[in-house]
Amino acid sequence: MIVIAREKEITFSLLINYKIEFISLSSHKKSYFLKAVNYLARWIKTYRICKKIKPDISIGIGDFILPQVSRLLHFKSIVFTDIESVIHDPVLTFPFASKILTPKTYIKDLGHKQIRINSYKECAYINDNFCPDPLIFNDLGIDKDEKYIVIRFVSHASAHDIGYKGIIDKLKLKAVNILKQYAEIFISSEDPLPDSLKKYQLCIRPEKIHSVLYYSSLVYGESSTMAAEAALMGTPAIFIDNNNRGYTKDIELKSGLLFNFTLKNNGLTKSLEKGMDIIKSDIKKTCNPIKGCEDISEFIINFLTYHGNQS
Repeated sequence: MIVIAREKEITFSLLINYKIEFISLSSHKKSYFLKAVNYLARWIKTYRICKKIKPDISIGIGDFILPQVSRLLHFKSIVFTDIESVIHDPVLTFPFASKILTPKTYIKDLGHKQIRINSYKECAYINDNFCPDPLIFNDLGIDKDEKYIVIRFVSHASAHDIGYKGIIDKLKLKAVNILKQYAEIFISSEDPLPDSLKKYQLCIRPEKIHSVLYYSSLVYGESSTMAAEAALMGTPAIFIDNNNRGYTKDIELKSGLLFNFTLKNNGLTKSLEKGMDIIKSDIKKTCNPIKGCEDISEFIINFLTYHGNQS
């Protein structure tokens, strides 16, 4: 097995921490111009790697370069996606992929290539085997009985974010000033924080983030993945984005712990009101949202084994 990766926030740190050997493709670029330039460099490097190792099959999350290369070099390519709003997928990704894996709750019908899984990608690691570290409070520097809120801001530099700027700095400050009245605040952010918010920066090793989410009273912000991770662990979460996600809507319906909001129609204020209600009511971790979810890791291993043997 060969792992290729590009650096985006914590990707390399996690691969190194878990002793997974990998080949670096490139660093992550935020501007769309640099993304376009970087795309060509990544494409060429991926092509050369695949031509050398001659893979039978490849898999990636939302990746479009491997499917394109697979068509030229005649190996199978599996793509996983759970974001319906990626504008380039119908042109650059799906036509070249051998199969497209999506959650069962994926809103769009992608035709005969689509395989729906009764699970979410987060269930590959948020499952019955997950054990939160109770010593995380020492890392955070707070008492174990103290309430805290994790706020997540993202850069909105991905293809599914085109035309959407997210929460601006002024509104970030507003959200923090309101929520800090009810609990300690820790901010995880892809972009550098403004000076007024730097004191709230969450400073922990990346592999500890799920323990932080587990013991928090609320996860609030712009990351669908982090909101889903929290809710699947039984932690209330608020997800803010102007594009629907089939799987976050599904988790909201099944768990009653994930709440979807947009910035339209005074949505930020409504989301903050919901956040305050959650903290005041102190929702307990009583439900088990992952119950009934398919073991996605086992599914993908079996799927790759079967289709790899068909080469």
